[in-house]
Amino acid sequence: MPVTFAVTPVAAEAVYGDERITDAEILSGACKAQFPLCKEILQSSITDEERSSLYPETNGFVRTVLSAYACHRHLVLRPDDVWIAILTQLCFYFTYRIVIICGIPTITLLGTQSDWLSLLRRLDRLPTLGPEPAAWARMLRPVLRRFVEVFDNPEQPDLEFWRSVVYRRQEMCGQDDLSGWLTAFCVWNHNGVWKAGRLPDLPAMQDNEPAAGNHEKSLEKMDEKSRSSFILPTSPQAAESRKINQFDESDARESYCEVDVIVDDNGVRLNCNMIAGHVAGKVLKSEPDGKMDTLTPSAQWFIYEKW
Repeated sequence: MPVTFAVTPVAAEAVYGDERITDAEILSGACKAQFPLCKEILQSSITDEERSSLYPETNGFVRTVLSAYACHRHLVLRPDDVWIAILTQLCFYFTYRIVIICGIPTITLLGTQSDWLSLLRRLDRLPTLGPEPAAWARMLRPVLRRFVEVFDNPEQPDLEFWRSVVYRRQEMCGQDDLSGWLTAFCVWNHNGVWKAGRLPDLPAMQDNEPAAGNHEKSLEKMDEKSRSSFILPTSPQAAESRKINQFDESDARESYCEVDVIVDDNGVRLNCNMIAGHVAGKVLKSEPDGKMDTLTPSAQWFIYEKW
């Protein structure tokens, strides 16, 4: 069953505006480099029912979480959202053939504990891709472990962790330099350059994190030493002293992937491109008759003919 838990004692703020957005507006707003190549959008996953609740984002996962944090909105996350955030960071490894004045009032994790544990176990494959993905797996494990553990006792979540989703360099929500565990999903920049610290420094800092494949260890409550040692900085001071995974918000890479596609339309071959990933955020109601005060990443796809 999904779990919802309180994170920060602040009231959720409503999101105003219900304009229906077009496929072209989402694509142009989220995929600025690709849109000039678009001759015609042939198909997308966006439904008419959700058009008034979507807004374009280049990284729908990171920026939706940041927006929920900065603007006091509830946050809903699916296991698929975290998995897409991981896969889109790894685009460079694959080729294809086909301020602390802010806070999130509540977080809802959809799916079951088994779903999140399955996601945690998949991290064991990352080290086979090289030293950078191996270091990244060591960063992600303590983060995803908290997602698994909160199902055991949602009434008493690890507030120190959940409130450290993001820190800004100054105590105000308008600066660009960020740290916190959200930056575990921003380890490469737009050009595939590693931005999460010196690789030789990372392994020694994570020796107490067991591989996710051990089911008992994955659900085991960590002791205080283990809980405090995950490498993502939990305060501005820690970020400054360790210089690990502090990044400029504008440097967060896109949370989508693209691949060339040949569409055979009754013998007419069209050169097309397919884009899929977190290209938008979505606004929801926390209560059926309530206000629009909840954000969630929105994964969508497009197929368009190229010029």
